[in-house]
Amino acid sequence: MLQNNAGDDLAVGADGSFSFATSLDDGANYGVTVKTQPTALQVCVAKQAFGTVAGAAVSSVTVNCSEAGADRFGFAANERLDNLTAYTVSSDGSLSGVTTYALAGTPQHVTAHPSGKKLYASVYLG
Repeated sequence: MLQNNAGDDLAVGADGSFSFATSLDDGANYGVTVKTQPTALQVCVAKQAFGTVAGAAVSSVTVNCSEAGADRFGFAANERLDNLTAYTVSSDGSLSGVTTYALAGTPQHVTAHPSGKKLYASVYLG
């Protein structure tokens, strides 16, 4: 399920172009987001999804979904142990392949960059 500007829900079930029911005037801002992820083990992200309508229909927005069975990882901040734990998430949702990373401080939060190529952790050094 996609949304434009936090409304105008649009169900998309296959690859291809899509159009929202409510058109926007020239000069109006748009913001396409994924409201509901697929039920399969996938994550979908809208790209080039924010901007201003400039004289024509917007055709640059794409929605990219990970392939079923793609590598997925989960991370946990272990405050008492001063480390992060990484888990591989299997296609059935189970966790395996635990790897632990030592930190020079106490981790508070862990966030993955949307690209999947970076991991950010806030660490307390007190």
